[in-house]
Amino acid sequence: MFKRIKKLAAVAAVAVAAGLGSAQTASAGIAPTSYGLDTFLPGGSNEGGIVIGDKQYSNFNFSSTGDTVLDASDVELIFTIEGNTHFMAILLDLTATSGQTSDVVIGYDLNVLHPTNTINSVGLLFDGMPRDDGNGFSAASVIETVRTLDDEDLGLITVFNDGDGDRPDNFDANLEVNGARGLRFTKDILVSARQGTAGAAISIVENSVTQTVIPLPAAVWAAMRERGVRPIQNLCGHGVGRYLVHCPPAVLNVPEPGAAKLEAGMVVAIEPFATTGRGTAVERGTAEVFRLAPEREVRATVDGEVLAAMRAFKGLPFARRQLAALPRERVEEALNRLRRAGDVYAYPPLVEESGHPVAQAEHTVYVGADGLEVLTR
Repeated sequence: MFKRIKKLAAVAAVAVAAGLGSAQTASAGIAPTSYGLDTFLPGGSNEGGIVIGDKQYSNFNFSSTGDTVLDASDVELIFTIEGNTHFMAILLDLTATSGQTSDVVIGYDLNVLHPTNTINSVGLLFDGMPRDDGNGFSAASVIETVRTLDDEDLGLITVFNDGDGDRPDNFDANLEVNGARGLRFTKDILVSARQGTAGAAISIVENSVTQTVIPLPAAVWAAMRERGVRPIQNLCGHGVGRYLVHCPPAVLNVPEPGAAKLEAGMVVAIEPFATTGRGTAVERGTAEVFRLAPEREVRATVDGEVLAAMRAFKGLPFARRQLAALPRERVEEALNRLRRAGDVYAYPPLVEESGHPVAQAEHTVYVGADGLEVLTR
């Protein structure tokens, strides 16, 4: 049983992390971060890849051939996040003058680290063009191959510009990828020019991935079900206020229509409960936790010292053991009178209705305008 409870506790903690990650996804973004491409190649300081938000970029490769040969140190990568979209911009100076062709190939893996987020679309954009009107005799293009990490071909994205040539120009394109979690990108960046033309150049190639953001309740639910347990559906997280208990909003652990949205300025407790049982909690047993109703005057006549000790909790719950300094018979008499008068709330133990073990984990979180701050780490 102890091992099962330890596993449930770990799952509950993972579910908290899933909820935090789902909530964090809606943040305003991160500032651009810049690295040289050479740092991602064997022997570089980022050879093992980097993590930006919940995305890991790794396994980079690079080649440059043709008349203008670049070194990896000539290429800069800039990473940023805006809303639900992650961007990686490639800055380079790839040129081809009269009669020349230059080609750069860059490949890398992208993994989604968050357990419930997936990529639903990929975008490609570039700044490339002939140095004159082109007339179709000089051109700039990028052909991007997108595959899963299991080597399934998902398609090509192409951007192209030949100036006033016969082919239509396009500077951005998108590809739907249907909930991918790991992708391999290969970008073939090419400029070419016929003899007698002014040539062509590419300075920026930008990749974007837009993810599906799963609402927090669904993220918690999915994190649990993935590990073979289920959430307690009638228990949830809640807002946190000064001398308030379980104030709005309700932070659900299962998807429901009309669930509250987290807004900037809120302080909330994300509080999943994991069980191997049916997923419903019921009250069972003798109450050990109580709360003196702060919103009204006490009607019952009770021991003044005991009442003062209860009022010292300022409307927050207290346990019998916290009144152990007072004579037990006086405490019990006061509790009985207060309960009969409806002046105190009693909270019996909560158990899973089918008797299965339950584990709980919790973090208190401040929802800021630019993201989350976990207050209980």
